[in-house]
Formats: sequence, structure tokens, C-alpha cells
Amino acid sequence: MTDIHTQIRNADRLEALYKQLGMTLWRLQELKGMVAQYYVLVALATRGMGISEGLALEKTVAGRTFGQAVNLLRDSKKIPSEVQVRLPAIVKERNWLIHSSLNDERTAVYADDRCEAFLLRMETIVAEASAIIKIIGKSAETHVVHSGVSPQEIDRLTKQTLDSWRGDAA
Repeated sequence: MTDIHTQIRNADRLEALYKQLGMTLWRLQELKGMVAQYYVLVALATRGMGISEGLALEKTVAGRTFGQAVNLLRDSKKIPSEVQVRLPAIVKERNWLIHSSLNDERTAVYADDRCEAFLLRMETIVAEASAIIKIIGKSAETHVVHSGVSPQEIDRLTKQTLDSWRGDAA
């Protein structure tokens, strides 16, 4: 029989793993959305097409898998050079996390060293996804500015989006 201290330690590890797993999945979802938006912006959108048409295209691309969205961007030849290798690598990590991590890391609940290694791997995925999001965001902003949208308009739309996410009055 397992003593109470061991059970508590196992529960603490499981809690830490679940928290990090949630953060990792959310960040990967943000990256997938960013890839879809960026692909529509640089490869599909045309001047004057309108927001509703752009959102419809984005919805179509967002309905694909992360790997498919990355492949569309790669095939468009519009992928920022700084993420050309990094995006397929993070897709591989995402696929491992979703499809194999439970079996590969089952012992993480029972051993500090395995728990630490799994947490570190997920933290690394979050950091890499965040870095790629920043690169794609800067590239998107550059593209939009070169297309004639002012930085002030970008700031206004960004504030409007953030306010809507927070539930603030528009």
C-alpha cells in the first residue's frame, strides 16, 4: 500500500503536469490560429476583398490540421525565413504531445526526474510557440503596413480586439 505522503506527491506532480499541459495546448492553438491568419493575409487575401471574405477564408484554413496549415503556408512560399524550419519542428512536437505523450510519459506522475523532464519539454514547446507567434506577428504587421494600412490603424484594431476579448466596452 502507498503511504499518504507518496499519494500527495503523486497528486502534486499530476496537478503540475495538467496545468502545464493546458498552457501548452492553448499556446499551440494560438499558434495554429496565427498560422491560418497569416496564410490568408499573405497568400489568399486581395486588396479590397473585405473583412467578411477574409474571415471566411480564415475559417476554412483554420478547419485544417495544424500540419496542413503549416504546409499551405510553406507551399505558398510566403513563410518567414526565421520560422521555415521551426514551424515543422513544432508541429512534430505538437503531434507527439497529442498522440504519444501519455504513453511515453506515464511514469512522470510517479518520479520527480520524469516529471521535471516532461514539464521542461512542455515549457520549451510554449516558449518556441510564443517566439514563432512574435515572428509571424511582426511579419504580418510589416506586410499590412506595406499594403497601405497605417500603424495607427493597426494599433486601433489591436486595441479593439483586446478590449473585446476582455469584455470591455468598445
